Amino acid sequence: MSTGTNPTPEESLDLVYSADVLDRELLAHAEEFTVGLSSGNPVELFGRDLARQISGAANTIRERVANAFSIMIVGDFKRGKSTLINALVGQEVAPTDVAPETMSINRIEYADEFTARLQSKDGGEATIRRDDLRRERLEPLLRRLPSPLRHLRVGVPVPALRNVTFIDTPGLGDLFAEFEQVVRDYIEQADVIIYVLSSTSPLSMTEQEFLLDAIAPRHFPKVFFVINSIDVFANREQENKVTDLVRSKLDRIMPGCTLYAISALDEWSRVSGGARPKPERAVEIEQSFAAFRRDLDDAVHFRQRYYLLDRAGWSFANLLQTIDQRAAGLQAALRRDVEQLDAAVRSLEEGQYKKSAEFKAASGALESGFERLRQEAEQWISEFLDRMESECFKKLPNMKSSQIRQHLPFFIKDRLRRAMETCLLTHQPAITGLFDTYAKGMEANSAATLQAASGAPTLATPEMRWSGVDTAELVVSMLPVGMLIHVGVAILGRQHKDAHSAHYAEELAAKLPELRQQVRTQIREAYTGVKERIVAAWTERHEQDLQAHLSDMKRAVQLRETGAERVQEAQAKLADVQELIASQRAFLEQFKPKVWSGIAASAASAA
Repeated sequence: MSTGTNPTPEESLDLVYSADVLDRELLAHAEEFTVGLSSGNPVELFGRDLARQISGAANTIRERVANAFSIMIVGDFKRGKSTLINALVGQEVAPTDVAPETMSINRIEYADEFTARLQSKDGGEATIRRDDLRRERLEPLLRRLPSPLRHLRVGVPVPALRNVTFIDTPGLGDLFAEFEQVVRDYIEQADVIIYVLSSTSPLSMTEQEFLLDAIAPRHFPKVFFVINSIDVFANREQENKVTDLVRSKLDRIMPGCTLYAISALDEWSRVSGGARPKPERAVEIEQSFAAFRRDLDDAVHFRQRYYLLDRAGWSFANLLQTIDQRAAGLQAALRRDVEQLDAAVRSLEEGQYKKSAEFKAASGALESGFERLRQEAEQWISEFLDRMESECFKKLPNMKSSQIRQHLPFFIKDRLRRAMETCLLTHQPAITGLFDTYAKGMEANSAATLQAASGAPTLATPEMRWSGVDTAELVVSMLPVGMLIHVGVAILGRQHKDAHSAHYAEELAAKLPELRQQVRTQIREAYTGVKERIVAAWTERHEQDLQAHLSDMKRAVQLRETGAERVQEAQAKLADVQELIASQRAFLEQFKPKVWSGIAASAASAA
């Protein structure tokens, strides 16, 4: 159907497609793809695991579109994500104020009566009571689980949840430390993201990198960016300064995104009958939350089917990419004769990986490069400590001793952490360059590994890069609580609570050499950690690619052994597969703009 505007004779007529039409169209193409590939014996060509994905492609997309609309709440620790869900739902359904070590992924969904279940990663399940969601009861329960937790699943008889599921996540560092694979699964299934930012430390390094690494590449149709806890601001002017700052940062990552400034605590206090955190601004804070809720409701009620279709199309495109890569690998292997394939298979199975000259040179460059960066960081931090000593520590005698005891250890740790974080961020381009060189060396090593196949195709270099999320995690762990206690005890531990400020200054001066040595150790461990983590991740990806080539070559050997006729049949089937993939990709290129036409039209209707 056409839009409501009347175009001039020179203008093209825009079309809007209903979700029902697009739903049928996507499922028809998924069915066509499944039937087309199933007739070509996908188990023989691609193995059982990928064949199962192929045979279930239509059902997967059907389920994806039929699933409850999924809204994933992400953000760093202590951003008020659980309070936000409670405020949106109108009931206390998400645990709040839980300690980091007992954080969980919480799935909040509709149920005819209240239910709460802990589900472990190995499939186990334990039912808990509503009172168990409170911090003092939940934390001991989580610690007693005999198997790692997958998520906490809460069902609530709230009508607003009939068509939507909220996924409440831990802090970003906790996400990747404890729940990486589970979170990636949830991100793949999420339809909309609510990204919660702090009003006092908005868009930290961790948050920016999570956006770049996990959110932006997936092209979500809608991401709600929320600055929470605006009740800390005395007036709208202070609030606007922070909002403008965050918007300028976001525009560099995701241009044109929508940003809201709210107080989840104020809204939860309002709906639950509690005291408002900022009574003098209650009206305008309530209005800000109402505007956010209105837009979120519009996304759920008017555009949710289009968002579901967009995510289903994304999943279909990823499956096409996987199959295309495997088809190309098998085609390349089939062009080799049996002797070449046998030699390559034996080489890979026996782990006879050659170390090429290029790989040895790249490994050496990586080691020397990180050593150079480490020494440079040590020099920077040494100069930084010199400035702290001359500009800050010498002012201690003029401060109250109670202030020194309360704040000094935390001040030192915070400033050192920021300084180390700055070192790593400054070195990020250099580290990326080192790993680019290392990747090329690994690619050359792949060619050497497969040289037994006499001209066998080399492996494509995986797209691996040093992630700032890894950096943020390392920065968090670089100055552990143990070191804070060590510094605090060393400087303050032997001082009586009535000791004079001058005594603290003298003690700190005496302990500075020890502090410098501690910092040098932390820098060395941090840079070593970055290097080792990326090498391990890159090596794992490289091994996975080698195993994929090994599987392709084994299937090629089996087909070769059945005769030239079977090889020709397989090559013809693979050509048909790639032709079918090309046609489905062409469909998806046309499908996505149709989905977005519906999103735009429903947005206009809602307005």
